[in-house]
Amino acid sequence: MSTVIKAPLARVLIVYGLGVAGAMCVSEAVTELGKIAAEFHAPSRALVGLVMSMPSLVVAIGALLSGYLVDRIGDKPVLFAGGALMVLGDLCAVAAPTLNLLLAARALTGVGYVLTAVAAITTLIRLTSGHQRTMALALWSTFVPMSFLLPFLSTGLATFLGNWRAAFGFHIVLTVVLLLLAAAAVPGRTGQLAVERSRGVGKVLRSPMVYLLGISFAGDSFLQTGVLATLGHYLGTKYQVEEAVVSHWNAVSMVVNAAACLAVGMMLRRGISSRTVTTLGLIITGVPGALLYGQDIGFMPSIYAVWVLMFGSGLLVGMWTLVPFIAPSPDATGATSGLVTQITLLGVLLGPPSYFAAQAAGAGAQFFVFFGALAVCALRYPVCALADNAAAPAPALAPASH
Repeated sequence: MSTVIKAPLARVLIVYGLGVAGAMCVSEAVTELGKIAAEFHAPSRALVGLVMSMPSLVVAIGALLSGYLVDRIGDKPVLFAGGALMVLGDLCAVAAPTLNLLLAARALTGVGYVLTAVAAITTLIRLTSGHQRTMALALWSTFVPMSFLLPFLSTGLATFLGNWRAAFGFHIVLTVVLLLLAAAAVPGRTGQLAVERSRGVGKVLRSPMVYLLGISFAGDSFLQTGVLATLGHYLGTKYQVEEAVVSHWNAVSMVVNAAACLAVGMMLRRGISSRTVTTLGLIITGVPGALLYGQDIGFMPSIYAVWVLMFGSGLLVGMWTLVPFIAPSPDATGATSGLVTQITLLGVLLGPPSYFAAQAAGAGAQFFVFFGALAVCALRYPVCALADNAAAPAPALAPASH
């Protein structure tokens, strides 16, 4: 058992699982918001929405600081500290007697999320190389859509027990199991002194490539979360259908998105360039987006268009494989991952409100916001060129003439 759990694939899956558990800090509350609002008699839906988005807000603020901690003290200690704080935050949420205390508990959970997420991707980069790293980071790209699928299990438990707090209890058990597996499987880091490792933050802050990649990821997360958050209202109003029906089909969007992320790793392993994958992602996202927001194609064709759109978006978000190429030095991997994550989460925060505002302004505004976000995704092309040049085999030397 000890040998199996320390195998490279097992280590990757365990660290990935902790990343999914981290992202579930957001999604674990999604299905329970109505019950939470009913129990605490919330004065506004916005306040209840904050129960869901609070961890994302913490990540958007603190990811770079988490990266600094990872570079300074090592990814494994931060990974375990993040997991412990997630468990503590969930315990506080389960025991929370008021909405304000529940929000405080969610903020604590968010601290655990940001530490876990940044440490997990840094651990994956440290433990892998070559094609194995490509597939590991492609798998990592699916951690957010996967985190929105797992809460269906916790929802069933909460419904069975008749209490929304059971959903947070499910997350506690999942996180503890993964932490125990990680304790046995993940080795610590050795090497440079902590003071030397912490110097990487300044290099990251001065690196334009880090900002280009982060902003391009933010464009995709802005587009993706904006489309999904407003789709029910948009299609419900346009085709006179129940919003719940649209939400039912959105689960397929998450599966398609995750499949596209994994496809990125397979394409790169087969020698397809990052620039080609990016171009395919932009086209496959843009064409159905134009149909969805620019044409009257009917309800189910619109759902199919969203699935294709989410596949294209998955090709774009699956490019986390580019992150190792933009780290200015090996001692700055944590800070690089942290800053890219932080910028990406800004897109998550800004996407839904911007799309709702555009929806209120009319079809033309929606069209503009969608393609504006898609144009931002194209900012990664210089990073793709850097990665493709680094991955290209060196030219063979001509034989010496005699």
